[in-house]
Amino acid sequence: MKLRCFVAVMLACVINVGVCYGADSQLRCSPLYFGPNAMPVPPMLHGRVSDRLCVEAGYDLYAGFYGDITHTLVLSAKVPLFTKRVNLSLWFPVIEFYKNTPASMELRSPLVSKMSGYEIGNVYVSTDIQVLEEKKYVPGVTLRAAMITASGDGDQYSRYFDSPGYFFDVSAGKSIMLGGNAVSELRLAGTLGFLCWQAGEAL
Repeated sequence: MKLRCFVAVMLACVINVGVCYGADSQLRCSPLYFGPNAMPVPPMLHGRVSDRLCVEAGYDLYAGFYGDITHTLVLSAKVPLFTKRVNLSLWFPVIEFYKNTPASMELRSPLVSKMSGYEIGNVYVSTDIQVLEEKKYVPGVTLRAAMITASGDGDQYSRYFDSPGYFFDVSAGKSIMLGGNAVSELRLAGTLGFLCWQAGEAL
């Protein structure tokens, strides 16, 4: 059996746009004070796009610093468009089940206290473009533009932002072929991006 080993370096820039109004002014509009799926750093492309239809289902477990636990079912799909160098990606934390602790509730200070429950997540839609194809001495480079919908709920419980967002990122990756039986490929990859979302009623 052949395995592929990935070494990834990630750098992300998160910028909060807007302010909170009215009753929502009690909320601190930052990912620190919301659930782990409210505004996560997106998965890396590793300098590659998908040249075939790909549908995946996954499970995430998040253990917070204050004893809170979140279980998430995630669905994703990659659909090639008019060329193998461009694909449409969709991913969706379908449902999360969470359990808070008194310490995590004190940190987040939600408008409505709820120690445990489940919420529906936001849908992410992106266009992934292969800017440079990987060559012998050239890394693969991809550009991604994505939109984050406001389909999620649970903002009153500090689980999701009730607002849209978007992000852009560039990733690069280069594979080193090892030729071994156990591990045949080592891939070095990195990404740099800009992520922005609306917080409140005005941009």
